[in-house]
Amino acid sequence: MFGDKPPSEHWNAFKDVLHRRRMCRIITQQKRSDEAVTWIGNASSDVLAIQNRMLSISLVRETSAQTSWSATTTPHPGR
Repeated sequence: MFGDKPPSEHWNAFKDVLHRRRMCRIITQQKRSDEAVTWIGNASSDVLAIQNRMLSISLVRETSAQTSWSATTTPHPGR
C-alpha cells in the first residue's frame, strides 16, 4: 500500500490517510513494549487493520451500529 517505505513510515502514512479522511474513533492498543499505538477508526467502517514492525492489529465491529471495537493483536513471525 505504501511501497517500500520502512515500517515506521508505513504507520505514519496510515495515520495521515486516516486524518485526511476525518476518521473519528480513537483506540489505544499496547504493543509488546510499553509504547502505545493509537488507532483511529471510522464510524462507517467495520474492519480496520494495520501492521507495524512488531505486530499486526485488526479492529473489528460486529455491526455498524456498535460503538466499540474489539482489537486483536498478532505478533509477526520471528519476532
